[in-house]
Amino acid sequence: MAFSNTLSTSVPIFTRTHYHVWAVKMKVYLRFISFWKLVETYEDPSASKQNPTIAQLKAYDEQILKKDKALTCIHSGSVDHIFTSITDLGTPKAIWDKLRLYGEDLSDEKVVEKGIISVP
Repeated sequence: MAFSNTLSTSVPIFTRTHYHVWAVKMKVYLRFISFWKLVETYEDPSASKQNPTIAQLKAYDEQILKKDKALTCIHSGSVDHIFTSITDLGTPKAIWDKLRLYGEDLSDEKVVEKGIISVP
């Protein structure tokens, strides 16, 4: 029997259930592709100084590209109804924080409280 040394790197899919399992899988996946730091601490890179060097322009473009790749991974790992709730968020950190809310266990009192607050 031959042993395959292939590593499966598919994006874990979040369906709004089992958030904690998905979060661990996605965190490991993002670490594997070196984007987890963006989720933890992403800040938009500041625009370069006047007359930036080519190296500064390249570094800026790479930071923006990394952000977009991290966003793509998280978007790809969400089913459509979750995806539509996070499309307006522009940073990986903001999306991760919002998705974390799906993992909260809500008591009946909390559900009623949220319902009352939302009713005019």
